[in-house]
Amino acid sequence: MGSLQIFLSAAALLVLVLAAIDGAQADTMVSGTVFCDQCKDGERSLFDYPVYGIKVQVACSDSNGRVTMSREETTNWFGNYAVKFDGTPDLSGCYAKVSSSGQGSCGIPAGPAQSLRLVFRMFDMEMYAVDSLLTQPAQPMSFCPKSSNPVPAPVTPAPPRQVAPAPPRQVTPAPPRQVTPASPPPYRLPPIAPLPPMPHLPPLPPMPHLPPLPPLPPMPPLPFLEATACPHQSWTMTEYKCYWRAVSPDTKVAVIFGMLAAQRYGTDLTLWQGLQGRGDPYRTLLREGITAFLNSYNSLQYTYNTIEVVQQMNSGLMGSKRNVLYTALRRAWNRCSLESWTVNGTFAAGKLSLKEATIDDIQLAFKHNQLTSRQLVQYYLAQIRKLNPVLKGVLEVNPDALHLADKADYERKTKAPVSLLSKLHGIPILVKDNIATKDKMNTTAGSLALLGSVVPRDAGVVEKLRKAGAIILGKASLSEWSHFRSDYAHSGWSARGGYGLNPYTFSDPCGSSSGSAISVAANLAMVSLGTETDGSILCPSGYNSVVGIKPTIGLTSRAGVVPISQRQDTVGPISRTVADAAYVLDAITGIDHNDIATIETSKYIPKGGYAQFLRRDGLRGKRIGILRAFYDFGNDTSLAQTFEKHLTILRKAGAVLVDNLEVANRTEIYSSSDENNALSVECKISLNAYLKELVASPVRSLADVIAFNNKHQKLEKIKEYGQELFLAAEATNGFGKTEKAALLNLARWTRNGLVRLVTEKKLDAVVTPKADFSRVLAIGGAPGLIVPAGYENNGRPAGICFGGLRGSEPKLIEIAYAFEQATKIRKPPSFNGLKF
Repeated sequence: MGSLQIFLSAAALLVLVLAAIDGAQADTMVSGTVFCDQCKDGERSLFDYPVYGIKVQVACSDSNGRVTMSREETTNWFGNYAVKFDGTPDLSGCYAKVSSSGQGSCGIPAGPAQSLRLVFRMFDMEMYAVDSLLTQPAQPMSFCPKSSNPVPAPVTPAPPRQVAPAPPRQVTPAPPRQVTPASPPPYRLPPIAPLPPMPHLPPLPPMPHLPPLPPLPPMPPLPFLEATACPHQSWTMTEYKCYWRAVSPDTKVAVIFGMLAAQRYGTDLTLWQGLQGRGDPYRTLLREGITAFLNSYNSLQYTYNTIEVVQQMNSGLMGSKRNVLYTALRRAWNRCSLESWTVNGTFAAGKLSLKEATIDDIQLAFKHNQLTSRQLVQYYLAQIRKLNPVLKGVLEVNPDALHLADKADYERKTKAPVSLLSKLHGIPILVKDNIATKDKMNTTAGSLALLGSVVPRDAGVVEKLRKAGAIILGKASLSEWSHFRSDYAHSGWSARGGYGLNPYTFSDPCGSSSGSAISVAANLAMVSLGTETDGSILCPSGYNSVVGIKPTIGLTSRAGVVPISQRQDTVGPISRTVADAAYVLDAITGIDHNDIATIETSKYIPKGGYAQFLRRDGLRGKRIGILRAFYDFGNDTSLAQTFEKHLTILRKAGAVLVDNLEVANRTEIYSSSDENNALSVECKISLNAYLKELVASPVRSLADVIAFNNKHQKLEKIKEYGQELFLAAEATNGFGKTEKAALLNLARWTRNGLVRLVTEKKLDAVVTPKADFSRVLAIGGAPGLIVPAGYENNGRPAGICFGGLRGSEPKLIEIAYAFEQATKIRKPPSFNGLKF
């Protein structure tokens, strides 16, 4: 919560400054923030959050308590308010208070009014700040510590009271003290000589007249995804004009950098002209100072913030020419350090291509000092900045990603044990936004209802990734609520992220782990985590030409994952190669006492891990069943021929193919509503339990989520997509006869279908095109592994899926890896001719 408070304070100050500059002719601004005091203790705490839509009154009273001047403003989404007064009235005795109850669960005014503090005065402008104001809910939250101190109601400061002076007090003089004659006289210091008069200082030269401040454009959106720096040449290019946000090329240098800059460069020089400077140290300093200023508000990852840039610019101007040149060179160096690591996706020093790079490639580059984790993270942040506005595969990046990269580089330099033992050390990984991370990022399942919620801890799989030294790069987008809010919503759509796009067809990416697959396919990340209840890893992996592993239920922890069903939910890796997927699977499997299913399922984890099964001869002797009912390609004869060739490759590599097999009860599995009936009751139970465990959350139950969606119908697109799956789940009341019968049917179909088939035919795996077999695997809690296999007539990729019984991941990895090495079908998406 501390970082949120710092961010909100900075946002409030930025709003205040820009608003004041926008109308710089003798205006006064008052700014502050309103927080929800959830514990009703009258103090700011970890649980408090900013309140939107609360009215705040700024008022001044005379000596009799009469209000002489008053303004009212409503808080924005950050809980900030900014009140403007014309001219420069004396506000030293004024105050701010919450003036009326707001909407929502935390709208009751609480706590005292706050006095105004003058924080800035310049150009006939005055800026006042106000300590945080508080509102409160009707009752304190359940997670709050017990307190016996009620919060006082808002109190308006009383006007100064006139007090008559007290009469002088009569003091009786003390009798003289008797001193013994033998005592020595008291020591006295010699008198101090008077100081010489101060020399007469000459008057200061008149300050130059500054031109009027130009009006500013509206505030741009927060650039949280922009993490690179641009050289001064780029800022003068036409295509970069859209990045001149808070200032324009015609803005005066003196307006940005102040009086010292006005004295050195004059009052007419523009930022555009300053970018052309060279040769003279002062012009070089100005050029690099302007470049740093523009980069500072375009990138949250830039070395210096905007205020530091202005401060250091003025510090340089006050020093010698040597200091001027040093400051300019330091600016250029910090910019270049962000640029030099990549040239068209290639690390300049070692000519290592980062596009399509594997974990083994990167670890080798680390070993030979050709690459650092910082450079790798910067590459992916640049890719996200470039491509994500169109593809929308990433919801947010981790603001600490570069710090974590520096930590990994230090561990590698000092040969820390984790850097020597883990394949994932220093590797950036995206996780799906329904997987909890206890850091500065949100965990929302793509829904606005969970925006701002606070998770109690890292998800079990995230904790294991951190222990392996991986860097959590950010949160991948997804189909909202893992596509269990409505069947009518588009795959890849969420209220937070918009529409995710397949990078090959710019259409349906499949879901619900859409962003995890999009990002890996388009080189926004090397690997990612997805989740699956039924097809949510296998389908998007196939559609986006990447590798996806849907593990056995319980092989990976589901603790900290926004749930649908504890019976069918699982977490698995998505990557560009089978090897990378196996490395991630090695890191995230194992016992987690917050998910008891992992205790029993840990018996399936092979000693020595999964990477040992990456064998080129992995198909030799494997018995693989062909389920012909799933080989219907319609009019796409080309894809049909492609899969027949793949079956031939499997035979040639030594596999024994058992053809024309059928899964018993296949028709019932795919036509019955039993799976949905079971998922509905499981969703309500598990989602309510997850929401109640959150440290803080706007919603605490499925019913709350439904109400939130109804209240925000436009943002959540309720009219377009509805929420019929949520409504059906909310209507359930535990496991009744219908739900129990459904669970019995699902277990019977698995026992008599997949399990009997594999056992009787002594199969190591079955093989099907695409991800159509996912439902059979889902209801049985069985694993599946999908690998790129080709492309349909419309250009959309298609995968080949290998499935087996519970715990058969080693065999599936052997088969899939050998097939991948024999075919190597995957091609990265081509963006030729497209501008991002």
